[in-house]
Amino acid sequence: LAVVVIAGAVHSPVQILHTGQIVDAFSVKEKVNYWGGDVFVFYTDDAKVCGTVCCATIVRNMITVKPDAYAWQNFGSHSACFCKNFALTHPEPHSDVVSGKCTP
Repeated sequence: LAVVVIAGAVHSPVQILHTGQIVDAFSVKEKVNYWGGDVFVFYTDDAKVCGTVCCATIVRNMITVKPDAYAWQNFGSHSACFCKNFALTHPEPHSDVVSGKCTP
């Protein structure tokens, strides 16, 4: 059920300029963890997928807060994505994390 809810709350993750150039919809900060502020969490082995899903999520159904940041962490045996409310985070150095903010 959670997969269906999340998939139903996602729209196009990229911005397309009038020139046709595709621009990523989020920043990337390696070795920085945005601690706290979790809206929802899911497993993925790809930090880019993490940022794309978090930044493309809209408020709908069970999603009551639009994530405006993300943190992807490699735990060794698996990796997880934490979609976040940036105002509630505390950036900290961390070697196994990639974080970023969504482009407004």
